[in-house]
Amino acid sequence: YNHLYCAAAKRNDEYIFIVDSQFEQRKKDYNWPDAGNIKIEILDEKYTKRAKDKNLILSAFWRTKILYDAIKRHKADHVLLLETQFFLPFLPLIKRLAFPKVSISGIMFRSYPYRWKNGCSTLAIIQDKMKLWLMSKTSCFGKIFMVNDGTTACFLNRKYRTDIYRFLPDPIMKISIENHED
Repeated sequence: YNHLYCAAAKRNDEYIFIVDSQFEQRKKDYNWPDAGNIKIEILDEKYTKRAKDKNLILSAFWRTKILYDAIKRHKADHVLLLETQFFLPFLPLIKRLAFPKVSISGIMFRSYPYRWKNGCSTLAIIQDKMKLWLMSKTSCFGKIFMVNDGTTACFLNRKYRTDIYRFLPDPIMKISIENHED
């Protein structure tokens, strides 16, 4: 989150970071100076509880519902999702019906082909492939950024005959050693 916030703070556009209530506990780990163009909205725990359901379909439905409400509330014209795959299969349908002009991009931290290679259930592989197909073949997404994995981005673009998957290097954080004791 830190690099996204810092990049947004340097721009003139308005940004809204919508985070779950656990952010309150973790925000001390982030260096987020006040920025006039950024608002942080913390979702109520009871609102997000359903989105953490162990049933992946129910979880995706509630995550998409939370996103739908946020887009409507803030009149957003562009959305950047972290862990994009957790909003599928419902996101393309909601976007097409309710917000056809909203641009959606996403970031994926998991590399599915490596996960398949390292062993996972056949059902998990089928679900993963369906999600990737949905991301590739619906007009819902502008770009999907693959963190630290240019190979997978190229593989998925070639496999699904698209160009939405992009390589996103993980930023290197500057660490100050001036006040560090040995």
